[in-house]
Amino acid sequence: MRTKRGAYLVEMSLVFPLLVLLTMILFSTAFHYHEAALQQAEAISAQREEEMRNGPMGRGEAEFIRKTDSLVRILMKEEKGDESKK
Repeated sequence: MRTKRGAYLVEMSLVFPLLVLLTMILFSTAFHYHEAALQQAEAISAQREEEMRNGPMGRGEAEFIRKTDSLVRILMKEEKGDESKK
């Protein structure tokens, strides 16, 4: 009985750090993809704003894009605020 307990302890001491490492890699990768998505959304928003200033676009279409982009910015600020509280 004692050798089985010891064997379980040794197996767990080898497996547990690997599980922790894999979990950390998973969260780190997800965080980086999330940050890249936020940067891409901001770049698209800036590009749209530039097109609205310089390009031929109808007033209704430009207004819709401005409202959509402002909503995205508000959601991004709220999300960043939630992250800073953690």
